[in-house]
Amino acid sequence: MTIKLDKKATKDEIASLLRQVKSVKKLDVQKYAGKLKWGQDALHFQQELRDE
Repeated sequence: MTIKLDKKATKDEIASLLRQVKSVKKLDVQKYAGKLKWGQDALHFQQELRDE
């Protein structure tokens, strides 16, 4: 979201604009941590990608 401010905006005006902004939902990373099942070792996979 973008808030346009005037150069002459006071601290009170800026604070009131910021209060009007809706909070954004935060992503719960722990919900997805460790869910991916690999059929091979991660190091072996990286070596294949890099052609090592």
